[in-house]
Amino acid sequence: MKKVILENATTNSITSINNVFIDNYMIHANGDFVKIYIYILRHINSSNTISILKIADDLNLTENDVIRSLNYWNEQNVLLLSQEDNEITSIKIIDLNNNTSNFPQNMDRLPKVPKAKNQLHEKPDYKPSEIKKLTEELSLKQLIFITSKYIGKPLSFNELSILVSFYD
Repeated sequence: MKKVILENATTNSITSINNVFIDNYMIHANGDFVKIYIYILRHINSSNTISILKIADDLNLTENDVIRSLNYWNEQNVLLLSQEDNEITSIKIIDLNNNTSNFPQNMDRLPKVPKAKNQLHEKPDYKPSEIKKLTEELSLKQLIFITSKYIGKPLSFNELSILVSFYD
């Protein structure tokens, strides 16, 4: 596959994202959390105040989503939150290059994604007597009838075996 050339045609209005964040934090975080972090990076230099409500409205999220995200980044030592009366009063971006813990904290809190199983089960071999016994069930009779109507012909023994294996 050919390499793609990346070019930067912008001269200003740039939001820079630390490579440490991309390599060590972003890959483990919820997508909305990353979106909120980037939004804060964008606004940290352009204004000195912002509200949780504005972040939520601009990103089409709930205030609770924003607060949950900010708390997550605070726990990961990416942001430093100051709070008064259980409300966030300031957000400080931590310099990840000088951070002594450059890896996400509390990895056990992240959802575990089960690995896909590429394991196929062998198709069972049915004897004609077994298929006859199984096809006496009303729901399987209906399934066979509908399937044969759908494909427009009576089912062969092999097709019937496959259908029964799905049912069984």
